[in-house]
Amino acid sequence: MEADEWMAELTSGSARARMARLLLKMRNPSQPELSTLFSRDDIGSMLCMTMETASRTINAFQREGKIASLDTGGRFYQVDSDALEAEIVNAD
Repeated sequence: MEADEWMAELTSGSARARMARLLLKMRNPSQPELSTLFSRDDIGSMLCMTMETASRTINAFQREGKIASLDTGGRFYQVDSDALEAEIVNAD
């Protein structure tokens, strides 16, 4: 049941809201300011969007200062949880 709820959250709303929810869900429990993502292909599949949309959304969040990449592979991010939460609230 929890998995169904998790997937429902990640597949509804705007692309920006879905990405924000994923970034928040993927936070490290011991370091909640850090989030680890999958490949852009996997993110697209999980969030029901194209790889290109996933990439554009991540890049937009970086430009806006909501996340900051911590590696060259684009898997590890420092996240501004408040800004991501606001993204979800503003989309709904």
